[in-house]
Amino acid sequence: MRDLQGNPLESTFEATFTTESESGEGLIAFVSFASGSGRIYVMDTDGSSRRYLAQGSSPSWAPDGTKIAFVVGRRVGQFDIYLMNSDGTFVENLTNYPAARDFNPAISPDGTKIAFTSRRSNNYEIFVMNMNGSNPVNLTNHRASDRHPEWSPDGSKIAFTSDREGGGDNIFVMGRNGENPVKLTRSLGGVFRYPAWSPDGGKIAFVRYFRSLNADLGVINSDGTNLVLLTKAWGSDKLSWSPDGTRLAFTAGNDEEETAIAIINRNGSNQHHLTFFNIYADPTWSPFPIRKF
Repeated sequence: MRDLQGNPLESTFEATFTTESESGEGLIAFVSFASGSGRIYVMDTDGSSRRYLAQGSSPSWAPDGTKIAFVVGRRVGQFDIYLMNSDGTFVENLTNYPAARDFNPAISPDGTKIAFTSRRSNNYEIFVMNMNGSNPVNLTNHRASDRHPEWSPDGSKIAFTSDREGGGDNIFVMGRNGENPVKLTRSLGGVFRYPAWSPDGGKIAFVRYFRSLNADLGVINSDGTNLVLLTKAWGSDKLSWSPDGTRLAFTAGNDEEETAIAIINRNGSNQHHLTFFNIYADPTWSPFPIRKF
């Protein structure tokens, strides 16, 4: 294994792609910061068969499971969106925008577009581009900070985080072209980030931060009604639904500010960890079915 500069890279995880998911439930991509820099791995949904893919963070699966978009910090102040095959081969830089911060990639349900956060216009905006990195378009174009885009399952809408109405971050939903943004949450006693649509489009999961790294994991109807808190996530970040909509993968934390990848049922029951506590982030469930590598 080698990093993006071609240097040899040691891994503490098994690094051979020989079989598909043993559970038949897809794979979970995640990021380990145990060595300092982010490294992307995949594992089965029971935490077994962990395999290294590439240096980077914030993985996003293509709908057919063959590609993963992700973020690489190339130099101080510059983060680019990359694309690779889901076995870690054929890595390519899609953005390469000087001195920009491009991150939070989200591949559209039809596999033709990538929404992402960028600071290339001096504040954080939601952009969308073609899968090959061409034709980047600013969807939000607002003086506020807009981040964490997430496509609806039918591709007609994008949920995102914004502080555009003051009082901290909230979850908004807009049309796929940036039209008609609607606020779903109210940041009373905390801020709301990292929206994640359920596969049927009826729910949006989120993380509510209320003190330092303390956080709640919750869900809300996609029309903004019926907000329910599921569990204390502590320091959670990106969320991801299982393809059948019954579970959520998230980042759990402890009092030592260590994190682990965990799974919970959509009603808040049966929480269990897939990794030990260390420094893990960005769990992202693959679509069904997973093909052999």
